[in-house]
Amino acid sequence: MRPPHDDSPFFWDFFRVEAIPVLQHAYGSLWLTRVEMGRMFLYASLVIAAAAAVILILVPLLVVEMTSRRRARTGGDDARESERAKTAVIERKRGGALACVVYFTAIGLGFMGIEMALISRAIHFVGDPVIASAVVIAGVLVLSGVGSLSGGRWVGRRLWLAPTIVAAAAGVICLIGWPAQSGLESGPTSGMTLTLLALPLAYAMGIPMPTAISVLNRDCPRLTPWAWGVNGVASVIATSTAILIAMSSGYSWVMLAAAALYAVAAVAAIPLARETPQEQDVTVAA
Repeated sequence: MRPPHDDSPFFWDFFRVEAIPVLQHAYGSLWLTRVEMGRMFLYASLVIAAAAAVILILVPLLVVEMTSRRRARTGGDDARESERAKTAVIERKRGGALACVVYFTAIGLGFMGIEMALISRAIHFVGDPVIASAVVIAGVLVLSGVGSLSGGRWVGRRLWLAPTIVAAAAGVICLIGWPAQSGLESGPTSGMTLTLLALPLAYAMGIPMPTAISVLNRDCPRLTPWAWGVNGVASVIATSTAILIAMSSGYSWVMLAAAALYAVAAVAAIPLARETPQEQDVTVAA
């Protein structure tokens, strides 16, 4: 038994996954009536949301891709040559397709994870979950939008830079933003510290997506729809996943997981932004 605290406020949660076989053995087909239904609904929402996201986002993308390839095979020489050129561009990216999936999945999961963790801290200081959610969501959207507009000017092709900044800032907030872990007293000072750290964090969170999309549009536009698709699927899955992690281990682990995901995105950005030999020749010739 542990007392609830700011990092793990789910004092009503008594669910344990390892208890399901015991309940099934004891109650048979009625075991579901003895389980905390809130957690079961959360699991169900995660499965349903993930299935819906895949069906409504990735499946249409796959259909469009297959249709495009079929038209290229049945079309004339120009269509086949165009298809081969597009495929060659992806191959020249030296793992760019895999890096694209990893990068946009990681920032999709990480963005929502950080937002959920910040909402939990804002509830502590504001006192009302609805107001706290509105303030955090609006603030993150506005600041990340400003980052999207201005961040690309100083990032350029260094796609690893913004995810690295986000990962570092999220790690610092995780270390000093939860009084239960850091020993800081809850109050105006702690709230001001968290706010000052969250402002540049939200700004930097808006940079990775548009900068990477702009690079893909120049180098490999065929991957751009897939970048949007996998990022959308990850964002849908991230909300339920963040709550599950928070209920099991606390919001500090949600923030740590988000920081780790942005670190993974920073690594994936290296091959994604690397110029191919042909692109370098074009740049020199220009």
